[in-house]
Amino acid sequence: MNPQQSPVTPFDNNGAGPFRAFDYRAPDFTPAGSGGFMAKYVALAMIPAVFAAVVALGVFAAANGWSERELDGLIAPVVGPFVLVYFGAILSWIYKSWEFLPPEMRRNASGRNFEPGAAVLGHFIPIYGLYWIFAQSLGLCDAIDAALVQSGRAPAAPRNLAVVCGVVQLIPFVNWLVGPVLWLTYMFLVDRAKRQLAPAR
Repeated sequence: MNPQQSPVTPFDNNGAGPFRAFDYRAPDFTPAGSGGFMAKYVALAMIPAVFAAVVALGVFAAANGWSERELDGLIAPVVGPFVLVYFGAILSWIYKSWEFLPPEMRRNASGRNFEPGAAVLGHFIPIYGLYWIFAQSLGLCDAIDAALVQSGRAPAAPRNLAVVCGVVQLIPFVNWLVGPVLWLTYMFLVDRAKRQLAPAR
């Protein structure tokens, strides 16, 4: 152990628990990637864009006397691109957030390793993807908190919110109405914790 390094204090009951392979304090954190800090703003912009597109389409349909069936046929092509950009921005943020951490820090509290690509692909696996919502979002919080503790800071990742987001995501209709707000809040709070590791970013 380097003489300048001191043993890290394990988290208490309010933290993320002890971390495997992190037995020293490392004040200097060097990001391995950009962090994708702007991606959440792209996702955020898509929410009002979807509502604006739906309203504009409704007004246009009413002005031209379209039938409900004609209107339904246009909702997907008009709104779909905004929804795709929204999910694309979120997946990009997930990838960049894991990439931001050095490879040796990409693990959760139990020691499970996460690679950026695998963190994204897990969401596309049927059934398993429901579990992956919790595993990935909580794992990211664990990894960031471990990095914060190593550098002498307090845990700051929103673990409790990650659980709430995951539960809401499993509830039909509520996941579309409330989910985006909760997930974007989660992203902003995670990015705030990431900025503590790299204040200049």
